[in-house]
Amino acid sequence: MIKELTKLANHLDRKGLTREADYLDAVVRKYASTSTYHMARDNSSSIWAQSRSGWYRYDTASKDWVLACTQDQLAADQCRDENGNSLLPKFTERTSTEAEIIEAGYQPLKK
Repeated sequence: MIKELTKLANHLDRKGLTREADYLDAVVRKYASTSTYHMARDNSSSIWAQSRSGWYRYDTASKDWVLACTQDQLAADQCRDENGNSLLPKFTERTSTEAEIIEAGYQPLKK
């Protein structure tokens, strides 16, 4: 979708509709921002990523990101197991950059 919005913004620029194109560019920048990565504070040392769609956990077996909780579920306080415990771990205070995630051997989140 980002790609299509960028193409539309370029088309609007070529037609002289710069104000409309600038608006679309702002939307693209807002939604194309990189994810925020977090290290869990538990003994699992799991890696988590927060994106606009929700929270993802890196599954080392499949070497891919698994959606753990959507933003809608989080807003409705539904990210809990059957005992009422949060599905999200407690995180360290420091976030990691995408470069640090790649250097540690993980693939960046592309969701």
